[in-house]
Amino acid sequence: MKRSLWKQLKKQLRRRRRPLLAQLALALTVITAVPSAATAWHVAETLPPESSSASGGLQQQLAQTEGLLEVRLQRTYLCGEETSELGSMTGAQALALLVRHPSWTASVEPGRLLVSERIDDLSEACSHGAFFGVDRSGNLSLYDGPPREERLMRTFYQLDVGLLESRLPAAHLKRLHRGIEVTDVVEYNSVLSMFSEYALRRHDSAV
Repeated sequence: MKRSLWKQLKKQLRRRRRPLLAQLALALTVITAVPSAATAWHVAETLPPESSSASGGLQQQLAQTEGLLEVRLQRTYLCGEETSELGSMTGAQALALLVRHPSWTASVEPGRLLVSERIDDLSEACSHGAFFGVDRSGNLSLYDGPPREERLMRTFYQLDVGLLESRLPAAHLKRLHRGIEVTDVVEYNSVLSMFSEYALRRHDSAV
């Protein structure tokens, strides 16, 4: 009698287990079928609010992007620029990239994401050929190569040439006109600081 009762109980347990397993299988199917756009929205929500690359409009554009985006990174240095291709990415992958680099800024074009980064240093190319000098208007300027080649990259401020000539040794003035080469950011900032006391007016423009 006990064995018969035990068999009946096992049959009832099996019957109850089948609907539960079916429900679990259905739930797993629904979870794995969530579209990639939902994933993109989840990534977008993790972007820090203070990030300039995390504007609501950009998040929405990337979250709704279908297909792949060609991602290009432009690095702007104190001296020089570099551009590199980061490859093809989905909208969700692009958002994840911006999460990892909150200081980057970005803009979307048809089929392309343009990403920008500002770096307080000299580019590799600039560290092997940047010279400070004085242009024909008396402005302290940065050149790609010696000033005589006139490959102007950037102008900083106008110098009081009369004050320079009265205070600096002739050898220093001659060196300035020939070009002062800088190979790292320390030398770059040192030259700017040294000549700032001879500035007539300050203006900073990229050429």
